[in-house]
Amino acid sequence: MITVLIPTWRRADKLKDCLAALAAQSVEGGLNPRAEILVVADGQGDPAREVVEASGPVFSANPVFEAPVFMERPHAGPAAARNAGVRAARRGLVAFIGDDIICRPGWLAAHLDWHRSHPEDVDAALGLTELHPSIPETPVLRHLYKVGGQQFQYHGLKPGDDAGYGRFYTSNLSVKRSFLLREGLFEESFPYAAMEDVELGLRLKRSGMRLTYVPGAAAWHDHPMDLGAALLRQRRVGHSMVQFCRLHPEAWPGVRESARGCDEGAFVRVRAAAEALCAMDPAWFTAAAPGDPLRERYEGLVHTALGRTLALAQGLGVLEAGGAGGPPSA
Repeated sequence: MITVLIPTWRRADKLKDCLAALAAQSVEGGLNPRAEILVVADGQGDPAREVVEASGPVFSANPVFEAPVFMERPHAGPAAARNAGVRAARRGLVAFIGDDIICRPGWLAAHLDWHRSHPEDVDAALGLTELHPSIPETPVLRHLYKVGGQQFQYHGLKPGDDAGYGRFYTSNLSVKRSFLLREGLFEESFPYAAMEDVELGLRLKRSGMRLTYVPGAAAWHDHPMDLGAALLRQRRVGHSMVQFCRLHPEAWPGVRESARGCDEGAFVRVRAAAEALCAMDPAWFTAAAPGDPLRERYEGLVHTALGRTLALAQGLGVLEAGGAGGPPSA
């Protein structure tokens, strides 16, 4: 009934934990046929092959999953890896996760149960992805996951809500394979792992996709990130936004406006302020009661500085990708 598709590239340690969490999934009565796991390496010679092969005995008697299948292709980015996996899948549903995703107990059953009650091929399910509890919640991570939403934005969503194409998060969602094959796969021209999922979400939405929020299909994201890594990511998002506008020129005015006034000097100054605020000893902050004026003031300053720094990084990425001269050509 379902294929779990995992693109990977040089993160064998993460993949090992990801597969272990899938092996622990259960479905009442098992599955017949058992679910399929496809691990697609985005490049040749990836040590993920050994991880997948070593996991075979763990899955041999598993009533839910067959032993994972390893595929590899020339390095071309996660979009191309996902497309190869969708074409090779042998089940009617495709669940997309990342190699750094740890599916929580009940994840598989929640996706399957939802699709059984929503059999139309336009219906898709978005699960909940949260920061792994083993990772300390720094101000940067709190901003990315909760305040600014640059990593994931679930704020305001209730179970059963339409999640919208902008939350077509391939960290944790499931779609009918027939719908993907009929309406289109991931655009492979994006330079980084950014915006290629949202771009497909937009095309699928225009073809009638209903992406529903199913928080019972919950997973953790095992991905620590400091400010430097977050800023690099946002710069790459800016690059990818220019490519998005080449495909969808109507989005260009908003993207162009987001980059207006961005320059390296402002970026350096605001980044220094954000780093200084984030480096402050948080002992008094964690001890202060919610609603404490000093705590609220500090948190407001931190997230204002982080939000501005991340926005400048994204704007600089837009400019670097050639977005300063006018609407990009299709």
